[in-house]
Amino acid sequence: MNDPRHLEFLQKYLSIYGKDTSLADIASGYKEMVAAFDSGRAAMIQHNFGSFQDHLKALGEAKFNAALPPPSLNGNRVLVPVANGYGIFKTTRSPDAAWQLLSFLMSEESQTYWNSKVGQLPTNVKAWDSDYVKSTPFLQEALAAFRDGRTGRLQPPIYLPDYSNLVKQRLEPNFQKVLAGTMSPEDFLSGWAEIMEASNQQYRQKNGSIP
Repeated sequence: MNDPRHLEFLQKYLSIYGKDTSLADIASGYKEMVAAFDSGRAAMIQHNFGSFQDHLKALGEAKFNAALPPPSLNGNRVLVPVANGYGIFKTTRSPDAAWQLLSFLMSEESQTYWNSKVGQLPTNVKAWDSDYVKSTPFLQEALAAFRDGRTGRLQPPIYLPDYSNLVKQRLEPNFQKVLAGTMSPEDFLSGWAEIMEASNQQYRQKNGSIP
């Protein structure tokens, strides 16, 4: 995390704060940022497609659109999978019924219906041929990027039991300090590297290897 290239990127990223973004962003959560965009006080918001329908209700059709961020200078893209999914407890008393429910939730029919209501890309690949996906330009753009051989995938270390807490309780508050000018970008990245190394080492000691 404290690679010089990351520091170079972070410094460029920080340079837009207060210049091309609101100073209030330092304390704004998701709801506040959505409100800024939906009220016209912000010209752009970066989020996954799951908020598309909320913007549609607030702004109406033809008032906004969704698009992927541009590729990097070398033409590559990186997708970051969202760490959500379905699971069945090993101790469930109804494993067959639980499996039937999950099978339905992941089916082509269910995935097409649910994702058409929220604006997301279905996880069932058969649903990619649905009228919903074919008639949604930003999903077609997403599919093209997904199928592009230059697109890589970054897997966040969600296997670490304390990963979410580290992000919410350590990294996000420290990033606010960087925006406020009370912590240097170098210290932020070095601290990020240290807590991840410590968490990873603790995981290895208990489990032996990374999944």
